[in-house]
Amino acid sequence: MQFAIPAGDLASSLLQLSEAAGLDMVLNPALVDGETAPALSGAMTARDGLDRLLAGTSLYYAITAGGRIVLRRAAGPPASAASGPQANRANAVRLQGVTVTETAIEPEETYAPAPSSIATKLNLPLRRTPFTINQATEELIDERADINIFETLENFAGVTTTSTNADIGQGISRSINVRGFELGGAGQTLINGQRAYGLGSQNRAADNLERVELLRGPAALYYGAAQPGGVVNYVYKRPKDFARYQVQANTDSQGSYGGSIDLTGPITEDGTLLYRAVGNYSRYEDDQNHIFSNPVSALAALTWKPSEAFSTTFTYEYYDFESVPEQENNKLDSETGEFFPIPRDFYWGNLDDRAVRTTHTFIWDAEWKPSETLKVNAYANFQRSDQWYQNTRIVGGGRGGTPTTADENGNVPRYVSMGRNSSPETEIENLSVGLDISGEFDTFGLTHEWLVGGGYGQTRSRSSYIPSYLSCLFGQSTTSDDCEGEPRSLTPPDLNIVDPVYSDWEGAFLLDEAVFAVPWDKRRDYNLYVQDLITLPNGTTRLMAAIGWSRYENLGRGTIDDWRTMERGEDTRSDVEAWSPRFAIMQDIGASSTIYASYGESFQPQGSLTLNDENGELLLDPERGRQYEIGFKRDIFDEQGIVQIALFRLERENVARAANPDTCDTNVITPGDPLYCYNLLDGLQRSDGFEISVSGVLAPWWSASLGYSYLDATIVRSNDEANVGKQLPYVPEHSLTLWNRFDIFRWDDGGTLGFGAGAKLYDRVNNGFNDAGETDWNPSYVLVDTGLYYTRPLAGGQFKLSAQLKNVFDEVYYDRRRYFNSGTIVWGNERRAFLQAEMTF
Repeated sequence: MQFAIPAGDLASSLLQLSEAAGLDMVLNPALVDGETAPALSGAMTARDGLDRLLAGTSLYYAITAGGRIVLRRAAGPPASAASGPQANRANAVRLQGVTVTETAIEPEETYAPAPSSIATKLNLPLRRTPFTINQATEELIDERADINIFETLENFAGVTTTSTNADIGQGISRSINVRGFELGGAGQTLINGQRAYGLGSQNRAADNLERVELLRGPAALYYGAAQPGGVVNYVYKRPKDFARYQVQANTDSQGSYGGSIDLTGPITEDGTLLYRAVGNYSRYEDDQNHIFSNPVSALAALTWKPSEAFSTTFTYEYYDFESVPEQENNKLDSETGEFFPIPRDFYWGNLDDRAVRTTHTFIWDAEWKPSETLKVNAYANFQRSDQWYQNTRIVGGGRGGTPTTADENGNVPRYVSMGRNSSPETEIENLSVGLDISGEFDTFGLTHEWLVGGGYGQTRSRSSYIPSYLSCLFGQSTTSDDCEGEPRSLTPPDLNIVDPVYSDWEGAFLLDEAVFAVPWDKRRDYNLYVQDLITLPNGTTRLMAAIGWSRYENLGRGTIDDWRTMERGEDTRSDVEAWSPRFAIMQDIGASSTIYASYGESFQPQGSLTLNDENGELLLDPERGRQYEIGFKRDIFDEQGIVQIALFRLERENVARAANPDTCDTNVITPGDPLYCYNLLDGLQRSDGFEISVSGVLAPWWSASLGYSYLDATIVRSNDEANVGKQLPYVPEHSLTLWNRFDIFRWDDGGTLGFGAGAKLYDRVNNGFNDAGETDWNPSYVLVDTGLYYTRPLAGGQFKLSAQLKNVFDEVYYDRRRYFNSGTIVWGNERRAFLQAEMTF
């Protein structure tokens, strides 16, 4: 870009640069009063031009999430009441460029919130959205040194991810809870705002993401059958119409290492064809011996933008995640304190134990905006995931019972967790398509932002099984009526807890004997919805009304009953339809604050399809989720930060429960008989809560992500009397997540030194109460993290060096999930130092 700007006053020079480069710039006159600028001549980028004009002043610029450039003073108090970040907007001057163009200047990496469509299907600023949305940007994830995507989610206060007892391990799959309710895999995970199902949806490669979004509360009208807690949206990186290249390398104090490369820019000179290419390789060494994770990913994206009215993007992601499943490390027990006298890094498995998941994801979206009052969005995605695992465990451990004891020499028996009818390999495919048409019109003084849309999704999955006459050779069971050999003859050797000897499993060849003997499970989802967001004539009051129709169809396959004859059990079908309304009212208070009240619903098919009422009819009405929320939102610091406060009640209704468990006889099959066993759909779970979050850029020198959550999540009606009135298992009543990033020094050459500090507090949790009112409590804990960041501008680029220390005080803590009276837990991460170098040019 060529510039010919003579030396003069800074305000005039900035105006000329803004017009020449097509920038959208806002400044306060008091900031530049009396400032001069040198001449600007020759070819350079708009970024270089700005840097030269501001050199020698105490000013610098920042770019908001919407692409606007804002000038600020680097240090010291404002020169006058009109020069601070809270200056009267009437004193601000907007330098009008022709168009805001990303080719002119690259938006800076920031914590600032971005507009989102996850809650309303309209791309709105967070303050204009009558539901709570939290975001974690790429910069925030990097500077906190989040180990994986689950840690990123847990940094939203009130969100927990808990290990399951599954053989695949918590590194790949976890239970995600929001506002006290588990999200599950039923359409609760979005990619670029599109529904995705099943195995490959939860765990994503953060290096390929622009940000992670969390919508708290139900949204069934858009996304179909799901639990009521919330929706997670992974927003992928997209091509940019300016050239940028980034290389990154990292390591830590445990010997982990990795690196990534991120390339983007125009392919054609006219900028109509753009690309993005991202690659990542890493190996993370766990605190426990012999356990690691090795994610490898690649992303390729192309955008075609032939005009300002139309653009379309195609994205492909390859993600391979190989790890060793976490083993039980039975440190805690409600009675004895520990099962075995072993260190926390003790490993129970074989050296060739693995959990591997490979996912291919294809995403397409298109936007056509023929006018300012009409927009059409179309989208589709296809995802294929394959996984397999081999996991060696303690006999009895992790299966709901007490682990076996060691013999007099310290030997503990083990088994491979592909026992009778186990499924070592799973395949899943899903397709999702949708169309949204939105627009705007005025009538009788009312402004209507309307939306109509629909979506269709289908998924199918199947698992391979090792026949029971072979799985008996290595499984947990010690007897079998039909076994091709001596039962447990291929189990791993006992492991000595004093002097363990590790090896590969000699029976691994049996994994090749697994067969896909059961047809594909199938699921289909249909959605139609209509919505209107109405602004009243006063311009400060908005009403939202929406209604959605959803249909859920599921075909479950019967499992193999007899491996010799290959006879299967009966297939099961579930077809559910539901209408889901949504309402909200919003009132602006001044130019930057909004109060709101909203209501939303969800639905989820019953978990069992064999429940009868007192007349013998099947109970197929779905569970329903209902949320009532009131809140306050305020933009801060030129809309680069936001405060969100919410009070809510979230209820899960129509939960099935036995009507007469103490008096019925399962042998009686005649409806109406006093001993006939039947069920009711009147179970109720409730979560009342309060949340507050402050996030984004809060001052020129301060960025943060701060949150607190209080959850009173209880079982209100249930046959499980021991748990009625108790906090739901694994849900902390209080949780606090704090992260602050401060610029503490700025050099004349533009280099900066930053400091990060954060803390996470999680209240104690129970793992369910038994009939005697007893439970195993996992204790509360507090983690403290710190970081240092050095950035230095280079010719046409930037160098950044980051160092973090996590769990500074080496707090001993455990994953929140426990298994009652089994002692199965997973240790939390020990203190660890991280180092990362990044070059952008």
